[in-house]
Amino acid sequence: MQARTATTKGRALDGMLLVAYAGVVIFGLAVHEPWADEAQVWVLARESPLFKLVFRDIAYIGHPALIYLWAAVPAKLGLPYVAAKILCFLVSIAFAWLLLRTSPFPRALNGLLLFSYFLAYQYAILLRPYLLLPPLFVLLAAHDRAQFREPFRHCLILCFLANTVVHGYLVAFWMGLFWGRDLFARRGELASAAVRRNVLALAFLAGMLGFVALYMRRPPDLFWHRGYGWPGWGRLSTHGLYAFNMPLSEFGPLSYTAATIGLLWLGQRRLALRFLAVYLSFALFAATVVHKPWHEGCYVLVWLLFIWIGWWRQPGSKSRCIRACDFRQPWPRRGAAAALVAVLAVQVYWSAAVLVNDWRRPYSAGRETAAYIRDLRADGTPVLYGSGFWLTSVLPYFDDAVFANFTYADPAFRVFLKGDTYRDSTASIVAGQPDYFVAARLDKPPAPWYELIRNFEAHLLWKNRVYETNDIRIYRRSWAAAP
Repeated sequence: MQARTATTKGRALDGMLLVAYAGVVIFGLAVHEPWADEAQVWVLARESPLFKLVFRDIAYIGHPALIYLWAAVPAKLGLPYVAAKILCFLVSIAFAWLLLRTSPFPRALNGLLLFSYFLAYQYAILLRPYLLLPPLFVLLAAHDRAQFREPFRHCLILCFLANTVVHGYLVAFWMGLFWGRDLFARRGELASAAVRRNVLALAFLAGMLGFVALYMRRPPDLFWHRGYGWPGWGRLSTHGLYAFNMPLSEFGPLSYTAATIGLLWLGQRRLALRFLAVYLSFALFAATVVHKPWHEGCYVLVWLLFIWIGWWRQPGSKSRCIRACDFRQPWPRRGAAAALVAVLAVQVYWSAAVLVNDWRRPYSAGRETAAYIRDLRADGTPVLYGSGFWLTSVLPYFDDAVFANFTYADPAFRVFLKGDTYRDSTASIVAGQPDYFVAARLDKPPAPWYELIRNFEAHLLWKNRVYETNDIRIYRRSWAAAP
C-alpha cells in the first residue's frame, strides 16, 4: 500500500477535507439517536459472553462477529452507550484518512466520495456491521498491486472483510478466487518462495472462509429471514436492474447510463467480468435470501473497489466493441466524467437531506422512552412488559432487564426461535393484564382495558425520506375498565 505523493498545497487541501468530513460526522453523531439494530449490537456485545456471542447469538442475527467484538471493547468495560458514537467516529475518520492518503483519484472526486450518502452517513454514523466496510474496501483496493509481494497482509484484509457482513464475505470469496487464478497464471514469473507464500496465504483465507461459514451456519430453529427460496427469472431480473439503479441515483436513465459507461471502462481493463461476478452475487443473495435497502451501499463500494483497481491498469481488452469507446479521447472522457459527477451529486444530496431530517425528527424513540420509564420507576417499580423488536433501542440505557418478559439471559431481546410466541406476543402478554404495556409499531390499544398514556415518535430515515415509522407507545391498564 503506497501513499499518494502530494505537494504542500495538496496536503493542506487533504487536511481541510478531513476536517470538513470530521465535522459532518460529528454533527451526524450528535443529532442521530441509535435505533434498534444499533442498540442490538451494543446490548449483545455488553451482555453476552464472547464465546456464546460468536458461536450462538450472532447466527440468529445474521451478521459475522467483527462489529460485535469491536463494540465489546467499551461495552464490557462498562462505558456508557455514548461510547458507541466514539467507535463510529474512529472508524469513519480512519476511512477518510486512508482514502485521502492512498486514493489515486483526483482530489475533487475524493471530496465528492467523502460526502456521499453511504460514506458520510449510512456507513459512518450508524453502529452496524456495515460501518467497517469502507476502510476495509479502501485497504483492499490500495493493496491490490502488492498482493503477490505481501500476500499475508492481503490475506488479513480479506479475512477481516469476511467477518463483517455477508456482502463482505462474498467479496472476500471472489477476490480470493481471482487471486488464486492470477497466481496460477503468473506462477512462472514469480520466485518459488513467493509462490509458496501466496499459496499459504490463500490456504489460510480458505480456512477463515470456512470458519465463518461454520459459526454463521443457519440454526435449525431460526424462523426469522429464512430466505425466499430459489427465485424465478422475474425476481432475478428485478434485483439485477435494481442493483444498477437504486444504489447509484434512483433515476433510471442516469444510473443505467453511468453503469454502462462504468462497465465499458472496466471492460477495457479486463475487470468487467470480475466486477459482475461480485456485483451479481449480491443481487442473487438479495433475490434468494434477504433484501434490505441499506445493502445498497455494498454495491457502491464494489464500484469504488474495481474503479480504484482499474485506475492503474492500461486498456487491454481484445474486444473491438469495448475498444471502440476510447475514454482517452475528449468526448468519451467528458461524458464519463459528467455521468460520474451527476451520480455523486445525487449521493451528496442524499447525505445532506438525511442529516437535516435526522436533526429535525427523532430517528429512534429509545432515549425518550427510557427517560419516561425512569420517571415511572422513580414513583415505584412498575412491572413493564414489552412487545416489538424496535424496543431494543430502549435496552442500552438500562443495566437491568427493564421488561419483565425479557431478561439478559438472552440479550438479543428478541428470540428468533420457532414456537417462541410468549416473549414477543401481544396477545399472550395482554392476557396476563400487566399494569404497563410498552409496544412498538402498535397503532391501537392492545385491549379495551388499556389506555394510551405516551407516544414517542421514531422515524427510520432513508436517503431523502422516511423509510418507516417505528413509534413506541406506552399503555396503562385501566382498572375500572378491566373485565
